[in-house]
Amino acid sequence: MGATPASLSNTVNLHITAGSGAPGMAAGELLVDAHTASAEHLHVGSTVPVKFAQTGSTTMTVGGIFQSNPLLGHYLSGDGFFLSHFKNPLPIAVLLSRARGAHGIDTALNNALAPYANVSVKTRAQFEASQQANVNQLLGLVYVLMALAILIALIGIVNTLMLSVFERTHEIGLLRAVGMKRHQVRAMVRSEAVIVALFGGVLGIVRGTLVGVALAYALRNSGVSTISVPVASVIGFVVLSAALGLAAASWPARRAANLDVLAAIATE
Repeated sequence: MGATPASLSNTVNLHITAGSGAPGMAAGELLVDAHTASAEHLHVGSTVPVKFAQTGSTTMTVGGIFQSNPLLGHYLSGDGFFLSHFKNPLPIAVLLSRARGAHGIDTALNNALAPYANVSVKTRAQFEASQQANVNQLLGLVYVLMALAILIALIGIVNTLMLSVFERTHEIGLLRAVGMKRHQVRAMVRSEAVIVALFGGVLGIVRGTLVGVALAYALRNSGVSTISVPVASVIGFVVLSAALGLAAASWPARRAANLDVLAAIATE
């Protein structure tokens, strides 16, 4: 990626960890993000072979290493070097720094770009909101898939409890014969369902959290620099799993409580 060295500091926070930033870009040197430099064993002064489709092969000297920034990509050069190897390049973005007190810039830019349907103007807050919207859209898809998984799990719990009641008909009859009340039978079956639901919910949350942390760590070079575990949502899902387990046990618990005592005892 190419950028103008002289005005880069006005629009982008370029955190240099080694070497120089804008001066190196102005001198035709290459800037590399820290992760790529570590993976490719590059350091300030390294010579990097570069091949361009139009101008062929050449070499560049690494002049600086910067902290990963999704706006700048992995390799950054000055506009002078960039334009000498690309004819009529298509800009990815134009970053503007607005002076304090300036008003009407957004309107003027929108009017100027009205003929270009594929170009839009966004403030920093709007750009962040659009990126969050993309993540939320993916998260919504995950929630839909999770809802389907929960539905299948509830059907599994109901099926398991119904089979359990059927297989333990004799035992339930004996318990009723020695004094267990109907509500106690219902509570027994419901407790079993809640335990199964909580076990599955907690196990899924732990595994999902570990996978989420690993995914966020893998995306740290794409701008994901902070890992946040939604504790409130996690607690809510645990409570929800218990409530859904309790709801799934309603039919099996009612059937177990309504068994005829003598017929259940006679069942082998």
